[in-house]
Amino acid sequence: MELPAIRRLRFLLLPLLIFAAQGFLHSQIRPSQQGGELHGEVDQADGTPYRDGALVKVEDDRGGMSAQVRTDSGGRFEVGALQSSRYTVTVHAQGFHEATAEADLTTIPRANLRITLRALPSDAHTESSREAAPEILSVNDLNVPEPARAEFEKGRVLLVEKHKSADSVRPLQKAIQLAPSFSQAHFLLGTAYMDLGKWSDSEAELTKATTYNEKFASAYLELGSCLLEEKKFAEAEKPLARGLELFPDASQGHYDLGRDYYALNRFPEAETQARKALELQPEFAEAHLLLGNVLLRLRNGPEALTEFQSYLRLAPNGPFAGAAGELVKKLQAALPESH
Repeated sequence: MELPAIRRLRFLLLPLLIFAAQGFLHSQIRPSQQGGELHGEVDQADGTPYRDGALVKVEDDRGGMSAQVRTDSGGRFEVGALQSSRYTVTVHAQGFHEATAEADLTTIPRANLRITLRALPSDAHTESSREAAPEILSVNDLNVPEPARAEFEKGRVLLVEKHKSADSVRPLQKAIQLAPSFSQAHFLLGTAYMDLGKWSDSEAELTKATTYNEKFASAYLELGSCLLEEKKFAEAEKPLARGLELFPDASQGHYDLGRDYYALNRFPEAETQARKALELQPEFAEAHLLLGNVLLRLRNGPEALTEFQSYLRLAPNGPFAGAAGELVKKLQAALPESH
């Protein structure tokens, strides 16, 4: 089974040591009638606030625009004068996937949200990372009834080909209702939930996918990535390692395992995984960024400088290009031999 395009395009960056902060003004348009309030924070995968003015759109349950604001320099936003209703909050930021969250103001007048942005990949890795894991179908998947398979195909087209994650959920749920042990349907539903930022739902579906098919490499790797999003670093190692055991050539899997080891302060192991990802995919910009951070923690400034320069060469307009450029300047100043 082909690994979904949405999954192939999902890459997360580890923290750089410098983040450029820029100030900007709130702008709110067309508020609704008086009532509830939304308060939120927008951060990045490493937990740091998004500081560059993300656009936040708030729509009510009828699809009408209720407000539009920008986050401040601390990644915060506020929307007031909202009617009692359910709202969808959508965040747009350059270099990141669109992020959404739900808020219910029908029972309480105030909701607090925390929305995490996921960085888009560099073009080089996007185009060259499309090799799919050689999946082994389970007996359960081979015996799926035709109505379930038809619903699955509807969901697959919406998710993989049309990139409509939210629309893919219902047919995939129907497929699972008709065939509860259909591992591929659980996998795609888990992937759709990841795109929608529903991490606990995603974890549950991906866990089922690996339960019903113990040789489902992509499901293990996706589960590990989901656990990283949830910051369950100790738990993420096992599925990532299992996925790589089944599919050793998954550069994204080695990258994710390297990120996991980095978060666990296991820097030598993180270095091994980052180098393996780059061995498999030399143009993997985010892996260069990861390796640069690891080498800094291992006090290897000269090689770290080279890796940050590689990231900038491959992703000159990447979400952390500005911060990486500042790091390069600081390292060049601290390392006379680099001049």
